Amino acid sequence: MLWHVGWFFCDAHNPRPNWSSFMHEVTSVKSDYPSSADIRMLPIIDVNPNNMSCLFSTLTFVERQAQLLSMPVACITFDQPLWQKATEIVCSTGMNVVCRLGGFHTLMNFLGAVGSVMAGSGLAEALQSCYGPVSVTHMLTGKAFSKALCGHFIVDFALHVLLTRTHLEQLGTEELNALKEIYAITAPNRQEQYGSAGP
Repeated sequence: MLWHVGWFFCDAHNPRPNWSSFMHEVTSVKSDYPSSADIRMLPIIDVNPNNMSCLFSTLTFVERQAQLLSMPVACITFDQPLWQKATEIVCSTGMNVVCRLGGFHTLMNFLGAVGSVMAGSGLAEALQSCYGPVSVTHMLTGKAFSKALCGHFIVDFALHVLLTRTHLEQLGTEELNALKEIYAITAPNRQEQYGSAGP
C-alpha cells in the first residue's frame, strides 16, 4: 500500500521506484544472511519422461530418499504434463509423496483463471488500452505469460491509484505529511542512486 501511495509523492527529480526496487530496499537486511542451501546433483534418468514406469521409479526413489532423511512427506515438482501423470501414480499407489505443479505453470493457470472469472467485467477492455485485441485474448487465457503479468500489474496499479486518491482526499495536511515522511524513509532515494537524470 505504501508503494502505491508513493505515486502521489513522486516528481521528475524523485521518481517512484518500481516494485522490485522498493521491496529490495524495504526488505534488505544489514546483518549477515543465513548460510547457503546444500544442493546436490542427483543422477539423470536416461528414460523417456512420458513413460509411466520412469515416473513411478522416480517417485519411488524420492520417497525412499525422504525416508532416509527422516522427512515425513516427500515433495517433488513437475511441469504440467508430467505433474498430471505423477499425481495419477501417487493417488493410485498411495505413495507418501506430494506432487507440486511448477511455479510457471501454476502462475499460468492462475492467470487463465483470473481471465475466466473476470470475463465481462471490463478487464479485457482495460487491457486493450495498452495491448491489441488478439494479444488480450491470449493474455486472459494465461498463454501470453509475460504480457499478461505486465498487463495485470498495470491494471492493479491503476485501480490502486484511483482507490488511494479517494482515501488521501479525506486526510488532513498533518496526516499527509506524516505519510510522506514514512514513504521517504522507506523508499530508496532515486536521485542519489541515478543522479538528477533519473533511471
